[in-house]
Amino acid sequence: MDFQNNGRDDVMTQLAGVYQAYRDLIVVGVMVVVIAIGGGGGWWYHRQVRENEAHKAYAQLAQEVASAGDSAGAWGRIVQDAGLMRENHGGTAAEGLIAAAQAHALVELGQLPEALEVYKFVASKAQEDIKPFYEITVALLQLDIGDAAGSQEGLETLKRISSGPDYNLSLSYDLALYRLGEYFWTRKNFDQARNFWGQLIVSTEKDKDLPDYRNGSPWAAKAREHLALIDYR
Repeated sequence: MDFQNNGRDDVMTQLAGVYQAYRDLIVVGVMVVVIAIGGGGGWWYHRQVRENEAHKAYAQLAQEVASAGDSAGAWGRIVQDAGLMRENHGGTAAEGLIAAAQAHALVELGQLPEALEVYKFVASKAQEDIKPFYEITVALLQLDIGDAAGSQEGLETLKRISSGPDYNLSLSYDLALYRLGEYFWTRKNFDQARNFWGQLIVSTEKDKDLPDYRNGSPWAAKAREHLALIDYR
């Protein structure tokens, strides 16, 4: 099972929401006393210029990602461009987005250890409602790389996110349960796969007050398909 591509696809589908999440981090107002207007206004202007430049840089990078296709050369340039952008725009709200694009490019190039470190940075900077999706991506990369310590850490991360109650109203809860089932499925541990996929299905059925996005969870639907295959055995 190509876990890094699964994790990449999960995260890249979140980019529109992530973009807004990072934008929400930008300071939108400064209250200053009259005698400090000059200095405060200068700081505010400088900050806004930096943020605007960073978001323009990210928009350029996003276009590169969209057009890279299967070209290793294009992905290599994205890694380099993103590295320079992170140097020039460090500390801005768009830095995490730029880093996410860099990590995505590293995965495309098969440089998983390097991608793992960048995704860890992205997860550390992400807003709370987005963070678990990046943590899942980190976990899947750890499982794909396959060293014992990293794999154990990855499994623990997935189990933490899938245990609730902090996450059980989020699609990240569904995604973590689905990936746990998938992990054990690929290792032919069908009892464990059935356990995690069964938890996912039950969790979306037991509470009629669940948000609409969880009642229609795509991960629960996938779990049902896989469970049918297990039962068919």
